[in-house]
Amino acid sequence: MIVNPSIQAMLRDNANNGVYIVSGSGAPTNGTTGLNVTGKGSLYIDYANGNLYINTGTSASPAWTEITIP
Repeated sequence: MIVNPSIQAMLRDNANNGVYIVSGSGAPTNGTTGLNVTGKGSLYIDYANGNLYINTGTSASPAWTEITIP
């Protein structure tokens, strides 16, 4: 948890917990995109289609779920 609010503290807190924001062209692939890097709660931005995904799996077995807004 961030004690002293700043962008550096937020990034450090995310990195310490394996939570990253990554991007690519097209949808992420379960089990391979972000393998051993992106932990649960990491976000993936598909900049080709404008879709957002969250890793609901683990770093060792990423499972990407598209976030949809009604």
